[in-house]
Amino acid sequence: MIWKNRGGRSVLDTVMKNSGLTEKELTAPRATPPESIENLTLAAKAVSAAVKDGIPITVMGDYDADGITASAILYLTLKHLGAPDTTVRLPRRMSEGYGLSEKVIDEFKPGLLITVDNGITAKGAIQKAKGLGFRVIVLDHHLPDGTLPDADIIVDPHINPKKNGFIHYCGAGLAFKLAQVLVDDTELVRQLCTLAAVGTVADSVLLHGDNRYIVKCGLIFMRRQKCPLGLAALMKAAEIYTYNEKDIGFKLGPMLNAAGRMLDDGAMQSFFLLVSDSEDEANKNAAELIRINEERKLKTAEGVACVEDVIQRECLYGDDPLVIHAPGLNEGIIGIITGKIAEE
Repeated sequence: MIWKNRGGRSVLDTVMKNSGLTEKELTAPRATPPESIENLTLAAKAVSAAVKDGIPITVMGDYDADGITASAILYLTLKHLGAPDTTVRLPRRMSEGYGLSEKVIDEFKPGLLITVDNGITAKGAIQKAKGLGFRVIVLDHHLPDGTLPDADIIVDPHINPKKNGFIHYCGAGLAFKLAQVLVDDTELVRQLCTLAAVGTVADSVLLHGDNRYIVKCGLIFMRRQKCPLGLAALMKAAEIYTYNEKDIGFKLGPMLNAAGRMLDDGAMQSFFLLVSDSEDEANKNAAELIRINEERKLKTAEGVACVEDVIQRECLYGDDPLVIHAPGLNEGIIGIITGKIAEE
């Protein structure tokens, strides 16, 4: 029997043809040594020195599931190292937008600034930070837009792909690789791996190579209950018991994203859940995230119905794009509504 999909003779053969991966790469992916990532060892040394010298450390993340899990990985790493003065700041989706801005720099104590899941295009903000005496590490996976920012250390495998053992990490993946160098506690590394797995799946990066290894190991550790208290509380509250990539992509990811979509500063709620060290607090925060996600679903359905009504009443289908004016929608869910309309 020849399978219709590219002539595969079995499910495995078809999957290999579709993915471009060998059976070994699919079933037994290999980890990439952190030292093979350009500048990662330098970044680890800079973080260790800052902790040792008691320098204030600020982590600037992003408001999506990848940025939130990446920030949580760095915070828990710094906490383990005994960093005495650590601040995590996630951007406000509605009032600030994506990434590090010049305005937000004024909130930080001069010291070490680490951007994660952003920063590679924040040239003006990083220039300002440098002028104020900050040392800056950029930990990002996005493509640079021409010239690079004037950071002290930049870890972004896309800058020099041939100098990196693997290039397709998300922000949480890069944060995890840094943590692997800094953390000597096996149990904590396993917990951080579960967060990296969530960020990797939620950010829809390629599940090849080290990404596949991170997700495979992260799911194993979830099943063994080797995950941070807050993540365990969220899975329990959401009644997730199978621990697979669908649970991450369609349940955990959207729930972590929901607060940042519905509330201007909501991403910090998800962050506080992931780094919680109190079971009662974790359970309370998890229940609140589920409530917010249900509200997000309701508002999304209402928004889709609103846009569909406008299309039915006012638009003629043809070759031209549809431009819909539907005021009053929450801008945090416009992208979801647009995707659903585009599918129709």
